[in-house]
Amino acid sequence: MFKIFIKKNYPLLIVMFIILLYSITFMNYYVSRINYIYDTTDSQYREICNEYYNSDEDAKKEMSKNYGYDINELCDLIVNKNLKDKSFQLYYNYFINNMSFISNFFLLLIIVIVPLIYVIRKEFNSGYIKNYLQRKSYKSYIFRIYRKSYVFMILPLLIILICIIKSCYESGFNFNPSVDLVLGNLSEGIFDNTLSFIAHIFSIIFVLGFIINIVLIILSVDKNFIKALIKSFILILFITIFLFIVVGLFLQSKFNLSAENFFMLDLYKLSDITSYKVSLIFNFICYIVSLIVSIYFYRNKEKTIMFCENKYI
Repeated sequence: MFKIFIKKNYPLLIVMFIILLYSITFMNYYVSRINYIYDTTDSQYREICNEYYNSDEDAKKEMSKNYGYDINELCDLIVNKNLKDKSFQLYYNYFINNMSFISNFFLLLIIVIVPLIYVIRKEFNSGYIKNYLQRKSYKSYIFRIYRKSYVFMILPLLIILICIIKSCYESGFNFNPSVDLVLGNLSEGIFDNTLSFIAHIFSIIFVLGFIINIVLIILSVDKNFIKALIKSFILILFITIFLFIVVGLFLQSKFNLSAENFFMLDLYKLSDITSYKVSLIFNFICYIVSLIVSIYFYRNKEKTIMFCENKYI
């Protein structure tokens, strides 16, 4: 069965492999870039700290004024306390905010929507539904369609998992971003605790589920690949922008909640999220509503069978 799957979908699998290879190469590039920056500046900061500690009070004030940050705090962190720089959050922020297949929402849509439409459209046009219903229920068939669709969450989530593993390894499991914060290399997108990071991951999962549900709604009425692709893009963009304007800006004006928490197009831009809890709740509600609506579109067994048998699409 596994060999049959590979044989039928090898072009898709090749593209997915290329995307993964690109992502890993990208991360290695950024690791070398981060390490170069820190390795070349570490000795400079230590020289500055030695000069600072050996200076009188007036000279210390002048140095702090010239450098534009609290040198005493910096030196206390990197010299006296010997805290490590290059934290997990530094690497993860670099990866997640700069990797095009993750940070660029349009590319993210492409790597999810295109293969999803290709596979489900192929399923509907094959007429397999009639053979399937001779052995199992219609409800089971719809569950099968959703199961096949949700598989396309795997690629972006796998990329994020690699980001997490790579960030842990390169940082030496250093989860304290104190030095990076003082140095100014990590000023936004900080996770307050483990729960906020988990909320961030689940928000991503719910947004991916939302995207898949919208595509399934479109595929329930249109099997034409190009039309389904365009309609899916337009509908997803319309809904996300509409929710941002109507829900996000309204809640921002009434409850002082940043509207960016409700803008799914910026989900991966960590600096735009001010409350991971609010973002998680909002994305979960959007996912559940889209799931209910998509199931509603597949409620009619006869209509779905006729739609699958329509060969002109």
